[in-house]
Amino acid sequence: MLRVHFTAEDLARVTVATRLDPLWETMLGVQQLAYSVQVMPALQGWRRRARRVVGQGGPLGALRMLGALLPARGYFPDFLTPTAAEEGLEVGLEAIRGTPPRRLRDELVQLTESGPARRRSAPVWMRNLAGGDRDRMADLTSAIRTVHDSVIVPEWTEAEARRRGPRPACPDRAGRRSARAARFPRPARAVATARAARGLPRGP
Repeated sequence: MLRVHFTAEDLARVTVATRLDPLWETMLGVQQLAYSVQVMPALQGWRRRARRVVGQGGPLGALRMLGALLPARGYFPDFLTPTAAEEGLEVGLEAIRGTPPRRLRDELVQLTESGPARRRSAPVWMRNLAGGDRDRMADLTSAIRTVHDSVIVPEWTEAEARRRGPRPACPDRAGRRSARAARFPRPARAVATARAARGLPRGP
């Protein structure tokens, strides 16, 4: 159970993404393919097709590599989903390559010391990646590209069409402030409770 507390000011700063993020789509896709996790009805067709691609000699090695970094639930390294990826896959991969060594090491250590990953030792390649091995970083970004191109890109047009479909109007920042002033005449707290597959809150 993940409980997130919002103040009125927090709610006023909430925005909705205007485009799909290729790295988030890839990482969440890996979790859907690598583990027997429940999938939303809207994604069942995609998972069947993607598993067929993998079963026909697709990105199995790349999927296994990323699966080691992306447990079915709990923490996974934040450096895998930089906000720069909103501008496209290439920009996102470059941001991953540019992850500061200390952050890279700290997040991989946190991965191996938490959740299911704690029950097994980290593979050699992951330890080398944590140590700043450029060849292993190249392997990682290549694996991300392979999975993205194999099972995400073929569905991208349909996913974008769903994103652009009818949705409630999203007020601009000024509109949100006006709505907040009307609804929250004095400081207030709102509590949103949701079940989440991940054990830790993510950054924006």
